[in-house]
Amino acid sequence: MKVLRRVFLAVCVLTVCLVFCPVVSNATPNNPKVILKMATNAPKGVGIELFIRNQITPAIHKVTNNDVKLDWYHGGIMGDNRDWLGKMKIDQLQGAGLDGSGVHLACPAVYTMQLPFMFNDFDEVAYIKKKMKPLFYDTFKKNGYQLLILLDQGFDTIYSTDKAIKTVEDFTNIRFATYCGRVEQEFLKVLKSSPIPLAVPEVAASMRSGVVNGLVCPSLWYLGAQLYTLGGSATVSTIRYTPAAIIVTQKAWAKISEKHQKAIVKVTSDLELPMDKDMKRSNDKSHRAMINYGGMTEIKMDSKITEALKEKTRPLWYKLAEKKVYPKEVLDSMIKNLAEYRLMKKTKKM
Repeated sequence: MKVLRRVFLAVCVLTVCLVFCPVVSNATPNNPKVILKMATNAPKGVGIELFIRNQITPAIHKVTNNDVKLDWYHGGIMGDNRDWLGKMKIDQLQGAGLDGSGVHLACPAVYTMQLPFMFNDFDEVAYIKKKMKPLFYDTFKKNGYQLLILLDQGFDTIYSTDKAIKTVEDFTNIRFATYCGRVEQEFLKVLKSSPIPLAVPEVAASMRSGVVNGLVCPSLWYLGAQLYTLGGSATVSTIRYTPAAIIVTQKAWAKISEKHQKAIVKVTSDLELPMDKDMKRSNDKSHRAMINYGGMTEIKMDSKITEALKEKTRPLWYKLAEKKVYPKEVLDSMIKNLAEYRLMKKTKKM
């Protein structure tokens, strides 16, 4: 039975890879004028790596006539997000595909998107990205980076290999691996969990060894790390939206001709929406595959529990702004824009 389950899950993973990623371009950069060394935690053949390999990289090669080459280092072989940003400062790397733990390091303003229960759904996320992306672009630029794509990693699932998480009290004493920095650590502390800071490459091994028994992350990542074999529970909620970003340094960007810069900005902008949709479908398929595999219980958080969690974690929004974790004015703007969108949506229904 276990063998059959593993075969079934392998087929599901392969299906995600084949369905959501187009064929790789045969174009090969010859004598590129600019080579961008790029890092990512994504292992080859899984999730965002397939988007990078099959969509982003060939598209940039094509629109720049192979004058710009992206040379990717996958699977965390260049360290983690913090390491990459350090290497970018000394030009050992020129860019990276940052996950949620890296985006806020490069641009603290985007940290506001990861606040607990900031968004109710992807429509709200799309609205905020459209309204606030110019601000995010400018902030990345001031910090020394050119933002190419701000991508949806999705709404994270709450995983536990110990007790099922159905209520506010169930968070108590769960040892959560935490890799997304201050905000994640603080909201887990408010829920009386025990956050244990880890680098992303350390998370899977720590879950398997029992050092930690909880994790908040995208379903696609949990599937790729094969942590579903540990069993436990998967609690579906909107506790946290997580963005990802592909960036290059301003120093490297300046070496690219203005003509090619415009072409790259256009093609990456065009790719963002279809990639967001593919990522959502990939996360949904990954979640369903893990549940169908067996051994993991799916829990859909009750609306009353969600409201109770919101009430406990909402004070963190301004508490962390006051501590300069992110700019208060950005938080104010996001809350204002969301209120306008929700009112507009409510008015249309009337």
